[in-house]
Amino acid sequence: MIRKAESFFRIFSPKKRLFPAGLTLVELLVVIVLAVIVTSVVSLTLRAGLGSWQIGEGEIALQRQAQRIMEEIIEGKDDIPGIREALSVVEADVNSLGVVPLWEDIYRNYQKEEAEFVLTKPFSPGAPLPIGQMKTPGSKKYISVPAVFLYDEDGTSRAGGNTVKFLNSVPRGSDVRLLYFPDASGDSSVIMRYYWDRNSRKIFREYRGRKEEVVKYDRNVNIADLKFLYYDNLNNMLSVGKKSSLSAVGIDFIVEKNNVLRELSSFVSIRGLGGNLGSGLALNEEMEVLIPDSKQIRTLALDNIWGISDDDKLDIEISGYGRTWKISIDFGISGAEPSILGFNIEYPPGSVVYTNKRIRPAKSGLNLLKLGNDYYDYDDDANVEDIVDVSGEEVKFRVTRMDISAAAIFVRP
Repeated sequence: MIRKAESFFRIFSPKKRLFPAGLTLVELLVVIVLAVIVTSVVSLTLRAGLGSWQIGEGEIALQRQAQRIMEEIIEGKDDIPGIREALSVVEADVNSLGVVPLWEDIYRNYQKEEAEFVLTKPFSPGAPLPIGQMKTPGSKKYISVPAVFLYDEDGTSRAGGNTVKFLNSVPRGSDVRLLYFPDASGDSSVIMRYYWDRNSRKIFREYRGRKEEVVKYDRNVNIADLKFLYYDNLNNMLSVGKKSSLSAVGIDFIVEKNNVLRELSSFVSIRGLGGNLGSGLALNEEMEVLIPDSKQIRTLALDNIWGISDDDKLDIEISGYGRTWKISIDFGISGAEPSILGFNIEYPPGSVVYTNKRIRPAKSGLNLLKLGNDYYDYDDDANVEDIVDVSGEEVKFRVTRMDISAAAIFVRP
C-alpha cells in the first residue's frame, strides 16, 4: 500500500517531466495561459488597427466625394459650365445660388447658303457681341468668325434683336457655334441654380429646364449643411441677397456618411463680375462696387450702351473719405441714332462744376477720365491742378439712376 502511494506521488510530482519538450504540467498550463493572453492582445490590436484603417479609408473616400462635389459646382462638367464662368448672379441666398453662364447655340452640318442665325435665347441688352465660331468639314478645331447683328432698312433689328450674321462665308457641312450672354429676364431656363434640399440632404442643380443631383455619389452620403457666402472685389463679406457689388462666392458644406463628417470650404472669384472689371461690368440701378481712387485709376469708361429713349438719364456717384464726385449723363435720339446728349459734373453733389452739351453717338461710349478740360474728370491728371480728388481705402462706385436698358463700366487700376 505504501509503495502504491509513493508511485502515485512520483507520477504527479512537479519535477516529473511528462512531455518530450521537458515541460512539467504546471509549466505547460502557464504557457497555455500566456499564449491565450498574447493571442487576445494581438487580436485586439489587429481589430483596432483594422478599425482605424477602415475609418481612415472612409474619411479619405468621403473627402474625395466632397472634392468632386465642390469641383463640379465651381468648374462644371462636360457641357455644364461652372459658376466661375458666370456672367451675372441673379440669386444670392444662404442655401441657394443662381447664376447666368454663357449660352451656346450649335448648328451641326450647316447646309444653308446665307450665314444668318437667330439666337435661341434672348440676348442680354448691352452685352458684347456674340462670339461666332465654325468648324469646317474635315477640321478638328473651331475657328473664330466675326459676327454682327442684322438690321432692316428702317433701322429696326430683326427677330427682336436676335438675328446674327457671320461676316465670313460658312462652307456647307460645317459645324457652327454661337456663344453669347443670354437675358435671364426673358427666359429663366438660362439660369443655373444650385440649392440644398434640407429634407433629402442633397445638392441639386436646375439648368436648361432640367433638375439633377450634383455628383451621383454613394446613396449613404448626405449633405449635412450647405452655405453660400458673398464678397465684393476687396473680399469684404456682403449681406445675403446683395448682388450689386458681388464679385466672389464662398462655398461651405458638410458631407456625412455613417456618422463620419467631413467639412469643405472654397472661395471662387467669378470672372464676369466685379473681380474682373477690366473686361466690363454690367450696370444696374443701385449697384455698388469698389474701384481705385483718383490717383490709382487708369481706365474708367462707359460702353456697351443699349436701349436708349428720349429723356433717359444715367447718374453715377463715386465716394471716398467724405468726398463725392457725381456725373449725370443725358441720353436721347439724335438724327435717328441713339446718342449721348451731354452731361453735368457735380462736386460735391448739388454743386454743378462742369457742363457739356456736345452730342455724340452712344456707341462711342464715354471716357470718364477725359471729360472737358481735365479739371473736373475723375482721375488725377499729370501737369494739371485737378479740382477732383476722391481717395481712400474704399472708394465706392454707385449707380443712383439708370433709365437706359443697359451699359457696362470698364475699370483698370
